[in-house]
This record gives sequence, C-alpha cells and structure tokens, in this order.
Amino acid sequence: MIKYRSAYNTNRDIVCIDSLSKESRKREDKYICISCEKELIPKLGKIRIKHFSHKKEVLCSSETYLHKLGKLMFYNEYSKCKRENNPFNIELEQKIFCNNREKEFKKVCYIDKKSVTINLLDYFPLIKMEKRIGLYIPDLLLSDYNGNINLFFEIVVTHRSSESKINSSNKIIELWIEEEKDLEVIYKHCFSFNEPKIKFINFKINDNIGDHCGNVCKINYHYF
Repeated sequence: MIKYRSAYNTNRDIVCIDSLSKESRKREDKYICISCEKELIPKLGKIRIKHFSHKKEVLCSSETYLHKLGKLMFYNEYSKCKRENNPFNIELEQKIFCNNREKEFKKVCYIDKKSVTINLLDYFPLIKMEKRIGLYIPDLLLSDYNGNINLFFEIVVTHRSSESKINSSNKIIELWIEEEKDLEVIYKHCFSFNEPKIKFINFKINDNIGDHCGNVCKINYHYF
C-alpha cells in the first residue's frame, strides 16, 4: 500500500506522522488521505519508518497527493505569516556593475552578484487557492488588496506551467517536487534563487550600477 507522511485529522488539519506516537494517539482519532479522501491508519512501530497507510487497498495517486499537500502547506504557512506579522521572503539575484571607468572605456564592468530579499507579504497580502484570473487558474494566487498586482504560485510534480502562462508576463514561482521532503522549503518561509527546485519566472531585478571601485579598479583591460 502507498505510504504517506501527512494526512487530514478529524478537524481537517494537516497532521505529520512525526507528531504522533502510540502514547499520544487517541483511539477516536481518524485520519483521511489528502489525495483520495479514504481512511488512513498511522503506522507507529519502532522498526519501520513511521507512515500513514490506507486502511483498505484503494486507487490513490501519489502525484495528486503531493500536489494537494504542497498547495495546502503553502496556503497555511503563507496565511500564518500574515496572521503573525512575519515575513515570507524571496531572494532574487542582482548583478553588480561598476561605472567608474565608463567614460574612458565606454562600458561598465561586471563586478559580482548579490542576493536581494523581498517580503512577498509587502506586495501580495491576499492568497486564494485555484482562483481564476483571466485565462489562467494558478494553484495559488497572491495579489494586492486591489487585485491589480498578481503572482502565481505553482506546485510542479509532473507538468510545469504552460508556455502560454509563462509568456503571459505574470510573475510565477514554481516549486518542483518529487517527494515530500522537497516541500520542507515551505517551512523556511524563504524561497531563494539558489534553491535548485525553485524557479522564478518573469521576475526582473534592475542591475546595481554605480561607482563600486572608487579609484581602485578591480578589472584589468589590455589594449594592443
């Protein structure tokens, strides 16, 4: 049978198997599969890794499970950050150029790159699940209070965003997942361009151009 690490409890809250023990579990507790809505049984033995297993053999999609779980986790954590007045950040890459010798060489010099941190809640305080906007229904829609600025958050298990959606100019964050462990980044409340399974689409950070070298140029030019 398929083994999962998360399930709904009787209150429709998401419960992780690691939070359960034989001593803490009440007999009346009932756990439901996030994917197929069938009953699950917590397996809490000490020999095998703890997990939820379907009470009866059923047709259940692990891809649907991961997709639904990812959406619920992000919705809950983003809402929690807003409720507790905590940031939910993204880190984008910004390139640094020096223009100290621009007049002489007619160009600016690439120096380095750095991380720029942005709190999504400063721009997108609202979150809705599978809310249609124009031609598209993102997994989660982040927006401002007026609905004029939007961001799509997509959980990618097998299929990434369509080319039409990518070319629509809407800002998109994709989280690519293959297993439940890939969802743990949501609990960090920070998505970085350095994360291999985080994809930022249609984001633009202006280059940082200025006199970063003073009179000590870090770039050597050779002319013949």
